Amino acid sequence: MPACWVRRLACLVAALFSVSLLADEIDLRRAELEQVQRRIQAVEQVIARVEAERSGAATELARAERAVSAASRQLRETVELLATTGKTLEEREREAGSIAGRIAERQDELALWLRRQYLHGGNEVAPVLTARDPNQLARDLRYREYLGRARVELIEHLREDLETQQVLLAEIEAERQRLSVLESEQRAR
Repeated sequence: MPACWVRRLACLVAALFSVSLLADEIDLRRAELEQVQRRIQAVEQVIARVEAERSGAATELARAERAVSAASRQLRETVELLATTGKTLEEREREAGSIAGRIAERQDELALWLRRQYLHGGNEVAPVLTARDPNQLARDLRYREYLGRARVELIEHLREDLETQQVLLAEIEAERQRLSVLESEQRAR
């Protein structure tokens, strides 16, 4: 039996040696596995950081695009407002010119009437009182009444036109200031 024991012992030593080699191999593989796992974790951390940075960049890009869109919209609105204000100003200036023309005509008409009154003495009652025909007297009085009303209307229209002109001039000045402010804001952007 000794030979049998020797074989068994040799088998046992060989088995132990191979177990020892396997244990070393297992330890080596475990170490390699842990190293690979650490590398995977490092790569995952890098990927997570890059994803976070990309997400932040995407958020910043979206914010910048919204800001550009808002600025473009505001610019478009300002340009439209400038155009509208310019048209309004032109309309007001045309209207003011028209009123100034009417005022000049009415002032000329009133000046002509006043000049006639001054040159003829301004006594309108004397010719009426010297009339001998009562029908002619009634016609003359009615005619003078119409002339008086026309003069009063002329003066009232002149007064209204002057007031309208003052309002228009104030509106024109306000529109010019508004246009100036809009242009300044536009240049500032």
